[in-house]
Amino acid sequence: MERLPLDIGEIASISDDARAVLTEAGVLARDISEEAYVEFNLAAMQQLEVGDTFDLTIPQTTEMHRAEVTQVDVFPNGDKSVFATVTGSNNRFHNSVMTVGSDAIYGQFTVPSGNYVFESHGKHGWIAAKRDLYKNHVEHTPQARAPAEGAKDLFTPPINTQTTSKK
Repeated sequence: MERLPLDIGEIASISDDARAVLTEAGVLARDISEEAYVEFNLAAMQQLEVGDTFDLTIPQTTEMHRAEVTQVDVFPNGDKSVFATVTGSNNRFHNSVMTVGSDAIYGQFTVPSGNYVFESHGKHGWIAAKRDLYKNHVEHTPQARAPAEGAKDLFTPPINTQTTSKK
């Protein structure tokens, strides 16, 4: 029996708790900017299949967009990559992709007003315009360092040698 496409409806809603939950869990990026905090419908997103539709409201602009799932890749660990198209102005299609796991979501949602990225820890997450992520970005420069005397340096790969000889 063939499965009929589902209309999942809205996959995220504004959350007053998400920022505190993400901060407490230690997973909130320090350099994000102008983000909105949301709760994702993780259970519904885990069920998405080709042909299903869902809505995503961009909190920063209050635009609601409908997406149709065009491809789903399932990985051995159960995570899914979900590809979708969003119809914009002049019937132009915009592509979006997200990875949906058992307890997290990562992705980007492209709409006529721009590209938005999002991620979650459980159902709590954030959405931000990709262009805004660079406003507070801090580039970290690797520093040369030596391990403490007698300590093993975990970041130096082991040197494996193979001896060969001519006979």
